[in-house]
Amino acid sequence: YCLILFEVINVLSHEARWWNWKIALSALVVLLVFVIPYYFCFLLLHNSDFTQRSSAFLALVPTSVYLWVFHTITNSLPITGHSGSMTVMGISRLGVLGVTALAVTSGFGAVNCPRGYMIYFLRPVEDKDIETIERRLMKTMEMITAKKKRILVIEYDQSK
Repeated sequence: YCLILFEVINVLSHEARWWNWKIALSALVVLLVFVIPYYFCFLLLHNSDFTQRSSAFLALVPTSVYLWVFHTITNSLPITGHSGSMTVMGISRLGVLGVTALAVTSGFGAVNCPRGYMIYFLRPVEDKDIETIERRLMKTMEMITAKKKRILVIEYDQSK
């Protein structure tokens, strides 16, 4: 927010804002692609009764597998902007994976939520319920027939 505010009120020079933007964006990509997955693996191993030193080294294995999978999955996707910049490529790959993850979880929620709540609306149907609805249907059909008769009588009287 500060960069937008500084742009509006013209606090820093254009070059200073540009470098701040590039550094912040690069740091964010490094955090999302490298640091957070490594730290997740490290904490998973460290909480599984490994020493801190062995956890630090063993966390490199799943992190390397993650980076390889991250690269191979997103390498086949149609990502534009192959400028060679690691920041641009990181943002593009993270964006594609983020949108894909959001679509998958949204689709799952759209299907699973009604299925989960359906049990509250289902109840056993008894013979009494069927008879009541059949009576209402017959009454509705009689009303429709009576209205059609009335329309025919009115049309007959008008044609005389």
